[in-house]
Amino acid sequence: MTSALVLIIGAAVPWVVHLAAPRQRLIALAAAIIVIVLFTLFSSVNPVLSWQLWAGLAAGLITVVGAVWFTGRSDGDGYYEREPSGHLRESASETTGEI
Repeated sequence: MTSALVLIIGAAVPWVVHLAAPRQRLIALAAAIIVIVLFTLFSSVNPVLSWQLWAGLAAGLITVVGAVWFTGRSDGDGYYEREPSGHLRESASETTGEI
């Protein structure tokens, strides 16, 4: 049971960081590390030394990279575009609701 849980945590970490908003990714990474540390404190198994964590991380990274590659989109392909001055402006294809 513990090894399966460590494998699931390892596979979920890359997805948690990837699905977080770009400005929130560092917080998501810190939260994932805190989950691993808490699991280490309350479990008899050290997940950092177990192969299940590293196999889960590898599987999670491969699936994130594969998902980004096959969909052809990154997080930067969104609603806002940067002007040369660095300010954000709305994409011309999106309606603003103004008449």
